[in-house]
Amino acid sequence: MKNSPCRLALTVAFAALFLTAHAFGEMSVSVTINGPIEDIVALLQHLKDLGIGSASAPAQGQYKVTITSVATTTTEPEPVVAPPPPKPTLALLDAKADPAAVKPGGKVLLTVKVSDPDHAVDTVAATVDGTPGSTELYDNGTQGDAAAGDGIWSATLTLAPQIAAGEHAVNIAAFNTGGNPVMKTTEGAPPAPLTAQVKITVQP
Repeated sequence: MKNSPCRLALTVAFAALFLTAHAFGEMSVSVTINGPIEDIVALLQHLKDLGIGSASAPAQGQYKVTITSVATTTTEPEPVVAPPPPKPTLALLDAKADPAAVKPGGKVLLTVKVSDPDHAVDTVAATVDGTPGSTELYDNGTQGDAAAGDGIWSATLTLAPQIAAGEHAVNIAAFNTGGNPVMKTTEGAPPAPLTAQVKITVQP
């Protein structure tokens, strides 16, 4: 087995210690060894095999070498793990009307973000309180929609010329492939249709 640089350095150091002790009599020397615990244990065993530090070591005479080892460990902080992002849930979010105030017969751009992780939504439609009919929203880049497939459904709603002045609710609802309302289940409540609402003001 090859001697390590650390082991050779200590051998030279102890040899110098013994020569110095012959010249000056009794003296005390402190040696600090830093390194992996496995290497230090092997070095201490080697010194023990040489008889250094042992009470029964031969030919030590008046010299006494005391070897003390102190094992230290460095505890690294636990890495900070970011919590996983919340799983998307079924919802109609951020319903908007632009402009929010318009005259009878005017046009309003409706937008709503559809969160649909299970692909339950097939169509989205809007109705204005107090007026007949509905307007379908799209996510295909047409009919007033800005970008296809981005999850934001849009439509240009044209108000009836005879609509009364004042505030009106625009109700937005989602439907499945069978034309039935998409139902959302909330803990502690019965299933309810997936809807959103935005208000517009019809100016006189």
